[in-house]
Amino acid sequence: MTIVRRAAAADAVALVELAESVGREDGRWILGTGPWRSVSDERRYLRTIHRHPDAAVFVAEDAARIVGRLSLSRDPHPASRHVADLGLMVAETHRRQGVGTMLLDEAVSWAREAGVGKLELHVFPWN
Repeated sequence: MTIVRRAAAADAVALVELAESVGREDGRWILGTGPWRSVSDERRYLRTIHRHPDAAVFVAEDAARIVGRLSLSRDPHPASRHVADLGLMVAETHRRQGVGTMLLDEAVSWAREAGVGKLELHVFPWN
């Protein structure tokens, strides 16, 4: 059974592994071509996000294995504070099984609570 929850610093290793796995698939990263951040940088990022009211990271976990990630960040510009960007990745083994939908449902809930009226999705070019 897949559950969705807030990411914790302890998820850093699994999230880096997920990102590297998805990044090895055919195609290119839309926001960069370099490697994903290191485990220590990911852990630091997750700790920072956990304390930040305008951002969140959620994970989808199946049998104690992280199989999806969704990151949200509100636009800091005063004219577009109603907008948040989101990034989503799901392990190839768990696609077309509702994992992305579960993560997106969590994003919508987060947005409503945060007063965000518009979500913008960032995807890989082949998606």
